[in-house]
Amino acid sequence: MKSFLSVLAITLVTMVASSQAEAAQCRIELENGRGMTLEVFRGHGYDRIDACRDANRQCRRAIQSGYHRARVLRCVDGNIRRPLPNRTCTVRMTGPMGHRTFGTYIGREGRRGQSACMQALRQCQDDRYRQGRTRARCEITTQGSNGRRDDRGGRGRGRRI
Repeated sequence: MKSFLSVLAITLVTMVASSQAEAAQCRIELENGRGMTLEVFRGHGYDRIDACRDANRQCRRAIQSGYHRARVLRCVDGNIRRPLPNRTCTVRMTGPMGHRTFGTYIGREGRRGQSACMQALRQCQDDRYRQGRTRARCEITTQGSNGRRDDRGGRGRGRRI
């Protein structure tokens, strides 16, 4: 009798544990036409497809309700990380020989049309003068979309200023 109860208890524990392990979640974001997230919906299901179907259904209901008044509304998978649309530029402050790095500055293109590299260079120059490093140089290391490639299509040392 004891062995039967212990087998029954083990079976119940494994069934409960396996049913919890199969649960999946999905995150869907409601975005407007400018890419701003207005609301986040979380779906749950036995697998990712069911969870995303549930979250998408919630998102579509929110759009149909008319609560958000944006002209363009879309449901986007929030689990996927999208790269930033702005251009970036990375500048390093190096020693006079270029071997030692004193700081790294990342500039992002501003709304007022300010260049990403000009912004990063200005930050580097300001810190250079503030720290009294007159022989240090500010060097553009990467520039381009998301700071991954420079304008020539590859990674380069860039120009020294």
